[in-house]
Amino acid sequence: MSKSLKDVGKNLRASLGIPEPTDKERAERKIRWRAQQTAECCGKCGLDLKPDDPVWRTRISLGPGFFGGRRRAIVPLCDKCKGTSDHYEGPRPCESCGRPVANEPKVKIKRVDYAAREARDWRRFHGLPEAPEKQSHWFCSERCAKRCYGSKERDGRAAQRFKVCPVCGESFEAQRLDAKTCSSPCRQKAYRRRVTDATCGDIDDHAGPPPNSRNGRADANDQSEALEA
Repeated sequence: MSKSLKDVGKNLRASLGIPEPTDKERAERKIRWRAQQTAECCGKCGLDLKPDDPVWRTRISLGPGFFGGRRRAIVPLCDKCKGTSDHYEGPRPCESCGRPVANEPKVKIKRVDYAAREARDWRRFHGLPEAPEKQSHWFCSERCAKRCYGSKERDGRAAQRFKVCPVCGESFEAQRLDAKTCSSPCRQKAYRRRVTDATCGDIDDHAGPPPNSRNGRADANDQSEALEA
């Protein structure tokens, strides 16, 4: 008998000793999930936000986790729930929808990056310019992030479709990413070239007449007569 996802979660919480969430906690989680995915409401009070309203993204708790500790997520907040404005970076426009977004600064742990240090020393030794720092993206929600990354992937795949045919030398837009020629005639010509080159290579490797030819049989008879004598 198949169990629903709700029953599986209930059994798992019971086995780990985690109390069942109340109706209020479930409603708060739904609000936080909606705010995190779409930024259409505040992650704390649930106030509906307009598409051009500014948001302040901060890290809040989602309650106890299945395996101990607390679960956290970054959700957008409204003007009333943000707290002090000095705690945030920005605001900057969202890279997808353009609404003003202020982010809570991340807690950075100071670690020694030996690979980056060696690359920097190598560039300085050869007189090369410093590598540009990685640019952090600025989004208001998970939906905007997926839209932005998806558009970049589509643009990259579209750029890969423009190729140059190795047979005729003309540029074309391929229907498939693994296409190498512009048309069927060029594909046939490329295939014939490959077959011809492979055949010529095999002929060059086998020097002398083949054993079943007339000259081959004559050479074999001469060798046998020499052995008999």
